Amino acid sequence: MHSQYTSFCALVAVLVVMLSLSSVSGLSSAFPSRFERRPCSLVEAAASKGVGGFREGGCDVQSKLGTAPPYGLTSSDGNRLLMHAGETNCTVTLTKCRTDLCYTIRDATVTDMPLSLSPTGGKPGFFERVDAVAGVRASDLRLREHGITFAPSETTVVLRYTTKLCGDFYLAHGGVSVQDCVQPIPAIMSVSSGMPTDLPCSD
Repeated sequence: MHSQYTSFCALVAVLVVMLSLSSVSGLSSAFPSRFERRPCSLVEAAASKGVGGFREGGCDVQSKLGTAPPYGLTSSDGNRLLMHAGETNCTVTLTKCRTDLCYTIRDATVTDMPLSLSPTGGKPGFFERVDAVAGVRASDLRLREHGITFAPSETTVVLRYTTKLCGDFYLAHGGVSVQDCVQPIPAIMSVSSGMPTDLPCSD
């Protein structure tokens, strides 16, 4: 009788472990868009454009997904570049950059979108990482809470970036009522330099 009881307890323990593992692995299948990797959206901006947030001097980016107003607003003048959560190992080239300037790519999600009220919410910010591929030293490129800064060493800069998965992004922005992981997010502002709101390139 004792051996049968021990075997039964062991079987129950195995079933509990299997159910726990299946519930964890099932998260991605139950909510696929929250863990999905998406196509890259950023490309080099046309240097000739002087409206819609693109500067005539070059060293800028634009989104293949277009632009939109800041989160929660419905004005027709959209100055936020749309991006997807889950863009992975994407490269973007910026040309006609100046080596004597510090450039900022503002992360609009940090200021536009409500944060989580829970202290266990994730760290704000749309980007998971950003790396220098060419035209800027790694020491002169920084990923900050409010965006990206870089000081070019050449006139052409190539950056590689990855944005957070949708599920990770909304850990920090749990205050967003509709957490849509399918539609693009008004994520960043165009590259700027010399503006009062720019971030510093040095600590």
